[in-house]
Amino acid sequence: DSSPQRKTLREWESWATVKDAWKYKDEKDPIPSHDLFSWQFNLWDLSYDDYITLTMLILLKFELPTKFSIDIHAWTAFMFEVERLMTVHMNPYHNYTHIMDVLQSVAVILHDFSAYQWLSDIDIFSLILSAIVHDLEHPGTNNPYQVNSSSPLAIRYNDIAVLESYHCARAFEVLHALNMGIFSGLTVDQRKYVRKIMISAVLSTDMTTHFSLKDEMDALTNRVFADPSKFSINEEGRVELPEKDKLTFIKSVLHICDISNPSKPWEISKKWSDLVVEEFFNQGDIEKRQNLPVSMNCDRLTTNQDELSINFNDFIVAPFFFSMARFLPKLLSVCKILEANRASWNNMLVQRLTASGVPNVGEVVAKWELRTSAFVGKLKELEDSIL
Repeated sequence: DSSPQRKTLREWESWATVKDAWKYKDEKDPIPSHDLFSWQFNLWDLSYDDYITLTMLILLKFELPTKFSIDIHAWTAFMFEVERLMTVHMNPYHNYTHIMDVLQSVAVILHDFSAYQWLSDIDIFSLILSAIVHDLEHPGTNNPYQVNSSSPLAIRYNDIAVLESYHCARAFEVLHALNMGIFSGLTVDQRKYVRKIMISAVLSTDMTTHFSLKDEMDALTNRVFADPSKFSINEEGRVELPEKDKLTFIKSVLHICDISNPSKPWEISKKWSDLVVEEFFNQGDIEKRQNLPVSMNCDRLTTNQDELSINFNDFIVAPFFFSMARFLPKLLSVCKILEANRASWNNMLVQRLTASGVPNVGEVVAKWELRTSAFVGKLKELEDSIL
């Protein structure tokens, strides 16, 4: 078969195979930490040189190179530029590994947790691209710092979703500089659609949208499962959601992957926590030197990693994962990892409080145990509603 589609497939498969067959091939690998489409996949076993192959294997899994005639040379040029921009600032956390982690998490939710059934091929391509560029050229400081320091970025974007606006604009600057090569197989309308989805998805990673996005996702879940007959199934067996609902779903998938570190196996999760705390404290040090307000969780003298981690889990991560698990029931297994990791942080917190000799330590610990009981109860309610 000498068709253009077959030629494209041969080129992509050749790259992924010739690169020493890459030991992390697909879900056939019996070791979960080696399975690219497993939540247990250990990205830390890879080097930067492996990441471009990772992106190719994900695109191949969803047959996107042939469906959209993605030129392999354009893709590699794009990814080399992404790597360059993600290594400019040498951030402990917001770096090339972080965006690959978010991308791999997106791939698992799409494939293993069956999110692809609610999306079209162009939606999946848009979501994958959004994951790759969602933190492009991150400076290692957050939006409050940008605003409080009146940074050039804050001035440019009027203090609104400063970094997210920059990441998205930077992505399209890169794509235009490369003559939009990865979009050469798309129609004009498809290009416009991908751009629309990417902008909305990346902007939704701004934490100020977290609670409103969760409300949107809850409303979508209630609508879909109140009367599933309202939604038609196409010839590929995928559900046809209205565009507004698809966008809510896409934004929610990207967002939970962006905050998914607490839900990964403990060894992986703890390493990510160490890195994000390091980056937070670096920012706090800068803010002190510049006589700026020290951002939340960024003061190394007053922030405790165990307490920060439990609060992030209880108030941000777990509620959104519980919400998404109502829509994608296979996410229940991830919610149970959240519970196990939370228990580890709680043990560390109790040990620290006990050793610190704080007054009325028993009462303090009891309050945290009440939080634990509440979390376990909510998880049990979720499990009962799904099973």
